[in-house]
Amino acid sequence: MVCLFPLLLFYFVPNFTPVSTNVDGSYFVNFTTRDTRVPAVPTTYWCAVEKMPERMLRRKHHLIKLEPILQPYVPGLIHHVRLFGCESTATTPYNGPCDKIDPLKRCKKESAAWGIGSAGAFILPEEAGYSIGGPDIVPYYMIEIHYNNIEQKSGVVDSSGLRLSVTSKLRPYDAGVLLIGTPAMSKSMVIPPGQRDFAFKGQCPQECTGNFPATGIKVFGSELHAHASATKLGTTIEREGKAIGDLARLDPFVPADRHLQLFDPPITIMPGDVLTTVCQYDTTNRTETTFSGPGHSNEMCINFLLYYPTVEVGYCFSQPKNEALDGFFGKSKHATDPFSNFTWTDGGARHLQDLYETGPYQFSCLNKEGGPILGSQELHQQGNRVEK
Repeated sequence: MVCLFPLLLFYFVPNFTPVSTNVDGSYFVNFTTRDTRVPAVPTTYWCAVEKMPERMLRRKHHLIKLEPILQPYVPGLIHHVRLFGCESTATTPYNGPCDKIDPLKRCKKESAAWGIGSAGAFILPEEAGYSIGGPDIVPYYMIEIHYNNIEQKSGVVDSSGLRLSVTSKLRPYDAGVLLIGTPAMSKSMVIPPGQRDFAFKGQCPQECTGNFPATGIKVFGSELHAHASATKLGTTIEREGKAIGDLARLDPFVPADRHLQLFDPPITIMPGDVLTTVCQYDTTNRTETTFSGPGHSNEMCINFLLYYPTVEVGYCFSQPKNEALDGFFGKSKHATDPFSNFTWTDGGARHLQDLYETGPYQFSCLNKEGGPILGSQELHQQGNRVEK
């Protein structure tokens, strides 16, 4: 994550405590910041790691409902709040910039999230819950808060976070979160200025979905994600070489709107299915190149799939091979380069779009902790072009 502010600007104490027990035996826990002084910069990612309450550590629980805890004086300031499980036995409490966490202690297991535009509580299907707690796990969780302070307001103090409703009465299935599309920090995402419908895609190929169980997974929710220049987002399903329709679509995509789509009944994804996520961008009001990244002026192309039963795969991404961009821009002229000397033309933008449409691509099939299942391999195009 990117941090653009001095550490001394913050006072941040995490709060992770049981609050109340419900009549059905479930209870809720608040995991919030406390008196966070939000800096007057456009983009801030802040992470807090805290030990779970002892009650949750005695036995495995299911997380069955998620609610945002947002302060009334920060409307629109919080872009998202994400909850991660921790895997390392070396994990200790932490509060500070996300990119300053010791990589060996970083919590990477995506567990749940709230995003801008989502209203009220998110309730999981009755047959599933996110696994949380128990005596055999690392007893720490992490929240990541993305402050989107576009107006660079100063003096804002925040105590936002998540309310987690949990139960020790386990449901039939453990739910999971699967990220598909393109990596959040893809070095290959380059979007020229002055374009009305520039498309970028990421594919989860059959080599990765082949790890799904024989009966498939049940997708009960989708949250397509991009930033300010995105106009249309969608994910399609291909089975045995034939398109079978949309998994999810947002047309138009409005960054401040609710992006979570729930499916009842759930949509089944079978082993060997191909999931292609396409994002379109309008950069007609921009004079500089847009790159992948965490900031509001950067871009992403991701779909967060909520599903059950949980599988080993946590991330299924593809992106154009850097070598292909080297051939277009010149050696080392991909997204780590500021393009200070590159002059865009209409022909050049169309050429880059053609390159993105035809490949070559490479894909990564990763577990929930970000480790390789299949590693990074070349994705052979099957003649499909970017959907417009």
